[in-house]
Amino acid sequence: MKPSFFSRSRLRPWQGRWMFRALLIGVLLLCSAGLALGTARSSHAQSAPAGLVLEYADANTSATTNTPRPHFEIVNNTSSSVALSSLTIRYWYTEDGSQSQQFWCDYAAVGCSNLSGSFVQMSAPTATADTYLQVSFSSAAGSIGPGGNSGEIQVRFNKSDWSNYDQTNDYSWSATQTSYAPWSQVTLYLNGQLVWGTEPGGASPTPTPTPSPTPTSVSTLTPTPGAGGGSTSGGWTTSGTKILAPNGSQFVISGINWYGFETPDYVAHGLWSYDISTILNLVKSYGYNTLRIPFSDQMWESDPVPQNDVGCPSCVGLHARDILAKIINYAGSIGLHVILDNHRSEAGESAEQSGLWYTSAYPESSWINDWVSVQRWVHGIPQTLGATDTVTVNYLASDGWPIVLGYDLRNEPHVEGTYPNQYASGAQWGSGDGIDPATNPNPNPFAPACVATSSCHDWRLAAERAADTLLGDAQAHGWSYPLIFVEGVSAYPTASGTQANGPYSSTWWGGSLQGVNGNSNNAGAPIVLNAGGNASSLGPAVNNQVVYSAHEYGPTLYPQSWFNSSTCYKSGCSSSSLVDVWTSNWAYIATPNGINPTWPGHSSYPWSNTGAQPYSSAPVWIGEFGTGNSASDLVSSGAGSQGQWFTDLINFIKSSYGGGGSGVAVSNLNWTYWALNGEDSYGLLNGQYNGLANPTKEYSFLCFIETGPLAVPAGSSSGQCGSTGPLPAPQ
Repeated sequence: MKPSFFSRSRLRPWQGRWMFRALLIGVLLLCSAGLALGTARSSHAQSAPAGLVLEYADANTSATTNTPRPHFEIVNNTSSSVALSSLTIRYWYTEDGSQSQQFWCDYAAVGCSNLSGSFVQMSAPTATADTYLQVSFSSAAGSIGPGGNSGEIQVRFNKSDWSNYDQTNDYSWSATQTSYAPWSQVTLYLNGQLVWGTEPGGASPTPTPTPSPTPTSVSTLTPTPGAGGGSTSGGWTTSGTKILAPNGSQFVISGINWYGFETPDYVAHGLWSYDISTILNLVKSYGYNTLRIPFSDQMWESDPVPQNDVGCPSCVGLHARDILAKIINYAGSIGLHVILDNHRSEAGESAEQSGLWYTSAYPESSWINDWVSVQRWVHGIPQTLGATDTVTVNYLASDGWPIVLGYDLRNEPHVEGTYPNQYASGAQWGSGDGIDPATNPNPNPFAPACVATSSCHDWRLAAERAADTLLGDAQAHGWSYPLIFVEGVSAYPTASGTQANGPYSSTWWGGSLQGVNGNSNNAGAPIVLNAGGNASSLGPAVNNQVVYSAHEYGPTLYPQSWFNSSTCYKSGCSSSSLVDVWTSNWAYIATPNGINPTWPGHSSYPWSNTGAQPYSSAPVWIGEFGTGNSASDLVSSGAGSQGQWFTDLINFIKSSYGGGGSGVAVSNLNWTYWALNGEDSYGLLNGQYNGLANPTKEYSFLCFIETGPLAVPAGSSSGQCGSTGPLPAPQ
């Protein structure tokens, strides 16, 4: 029996366009001596109050960055307690401009609310410092006992316009000091008297500088527990079907996939033609606000040096993670955001053939550990897997929000067929992995025995294990929680079937979320999250962080049964209504009260087993969909055609922002088109990566579902939405 679901990437027209040239050059090491200019007087610490030591670690080793990230720890080697409110820290640097600046506290053991930061212009600047950041403490911060320390103090700062600093000429910066150690070029003061470090030449050591510092209220991204212990302040979150930005406003993902890091090339494709900035400027100009970037576990752990063409001279000689960091940093600098996608284990094309999230070479523990490494890297902590990172990821975009929205835990979980033995060997939803769903459909995800042997098959529980580990790690560091994107599977038992014996309803790889609700014969299994856990207990429940994801394609990829002479758009128009197919597989999640998980034989679902709050809807993100560039790929040539599918899907997404017309009250659908890549038959860009493959696809279709300030404006002039014709009506 031929399976009726296939990955888009099986038909990806990879044509070996990566024509590399051997242009490997040595890495240029930028060093800063950080030497103070000589002065007639000494500004060294005096011996009288000796015993206080200021340790420093650099969390952003990039020579150029929009967000310096100095970290500190104060050590008390005296025999007396010292009140933190009597201490101040100074970090000396060149402002490289005259803009106002903002101070942030990411984490402090004494509490970010007990810190304040101020910026002071030096009255006698030097070659390596014209400004210092002063960190002060309130009385509520407490004291450091004899032999004790303050704990970590993780801060950062930026200019109001998010322009860059050149850290190579900053007195206090040391790119090589990435672990806490005493550093004489940051200074510590007790009641205004210098007690640690050496000031740069020309700076006044007096406790009240001229001009006086203007205190800046501390901004913090530290989580603050809310209802259910899962709400966070300063990060991305969700409410009903909406994704919310850190300021509480709605953010609709209107994005595009840029692949390559998951392949044996270990780098985003197209950099043979142009540099990172050129390609990302095109992305922004076409109205997209988000990039989905696939990677493999092999790329992450080995971190090789890809072969790079002269199109991206800034990439030559860099390791893969450093190139990815440069992409993220530039994206953030122009207001774009990023979703990182674990596409497969070994480097290769398409999804993992087995449909699972692990292989013998990369067991589940490696998959989860890699995600933890990714999260720490996103927060500016250099990683050492394969190689040591030299480019630090900037955390915030130019809009002041985290660049990285969150993590797409695994690309296209699936089974390879609809026979029971094929289903049993692939990725399932809600099967329980030995815990009977009829008895407990909402178990501790760490409890199944298969976890220890990396032999599990319930994707829903695996996603919860990975997410819980990430959320626990974020909580331990005091970071805001990321969004957790969970894709569907490819098959689910029908109401007359069972997990063990079928029959099964099938769709595209990653496209079935039927298991969230279940049916009359199979218990539902919504995603519930906790901050950490193990086989015996779970951390606090985390609510409002999950986004469900589905992939959706048309008949040129595979002629699914619903593509036929009766195919139509609106709900109820025929047994092959596209809206009904989409709603049954994934769109119902983004409808009012769409989530209502069943538990056959019981009156209500056991949400409280894991401490979760019930939820009745959630955001849906169409992580992949795409079509070719001929007229028939865009406009309907008849019932069941590729053009009909694409036109109708665009109209369905558009209807979710208001206007209706589909017959289903779906709302706030998010999306990322497959793909940006010019070598892909579905690509948005042409093969030269210097323009659109077909302007009609952008200006008569995709632009109509772009939202937010970056969306292409409507109009009839070249480059405006609708300039190549209006969006066709659904058919």
